[in-house]
Amino acid sequence: MLRFLPALVLLAAGCDKDDGPANCWPKAMKVRQAPVVKQVVDADGIVWLDNQTGEYFISSPTSMDSADSGYVCENDLPESLRISGQRVVFSGTYKARETGRALPVGYKDYYLVLATVSAR
Repeated sequence: MLRFLPALVLLAAGCDKDDGPANCWPKAMKVRQAPVVKQVVDADGIVWLDNQTGEYFISSPTSMDSADSGYVCENDLPESLRISGQRVVFSGTYKARETGRALPVGYKDYYLVLATVSAR
């Protein structure tokens, strides 16, 4: 029976993989199923760390007094860019994110599935 244990452990790990990496979004399956809100190409943004959730997000201005915050999977954000205040250029897909927290008018939170990101 012990010789089958490693196979069972690998099988269990395979199931976790379907729901995304543990250090990504807490509910990766929910993110994959969330509706697409919009896509951006070569948008300017600033990387920030949300101290309440421990998640990185890219804030991108949409007008003089509003911005979209795209919460990214940490695995998709290169370690060299995981610095609060780091200016970046990025492309990707914004997906609906329900947070339940009140935001100032004109500010919106999304999941951001990154296609590309680089320092600006």
